[in-house]
Amino acid sequence: MLLSGWDKRSDMTGSEHRAKSRRIADALHTGRIRALFADEKGVAAVEFALVATPFLALLFAILQTSLVLFAGQFLQTQANNASRKLMTGQLAGQSVNEFRTELCSATLNLFDCSKFLFQVESFEDFSEASATGFITADCFNPDKADPETCYNPGGASDIVVVRIVYPWPFGISLDKLGQPHDLVALSAFRAEPY
Repeated sequence: MLLSGWDKRSDMTGSEHRAKSRRIADALHTGRIRALFADEKGVAAVEFALVATPFLALLFAILQTSLVLFAGQFLQTQANNASRKLMTGQLAGQSVNEFRTELCSATLNLFDCSKFLFQVESFEDFSEASATGFITADCFNPDKADPETCYNPGGASDIVVVRIVYPWPFGISLDKLGQPHDLVALSAFRAEPY
């Protein structure tokens, strides 16, 4: 079918070719084709398509960052509440599971309590309690973490340092895109003489 149309065009006489060329030239001179290129209908849709992608990416980044900041603050609040129970002796003599239960008492389904990694360590005075000196790497490795060895709340008037890590499922750094981002909460205090 396409071939037959081609044959018809090739059968045009010279005068027909000239007439067709004149019609195209007349259309150019009358401005119909120029008017087509100058038509601004649909410009807003094209501009929106160009701006929408970066705008939506920025909006998603803002929402993700605010969620991570909210979760980090909420984790710190939960760490402070659980540490307060240690400080006042309400968890004295209790197991690591009681501490985990207290830590998970009001998580608003924001956290999966089975993924909390923590280390609770006690010291005689504040000079011994440096943030880097007491950290045991196995306590923060999900494959090796043994809650019993990472939980030493001490006794009355001891210095206690609580460090909690939660692997947040969304990463905000571009070098670790798609990998968990660790949220960290830290609390240091002197236990009351209960």
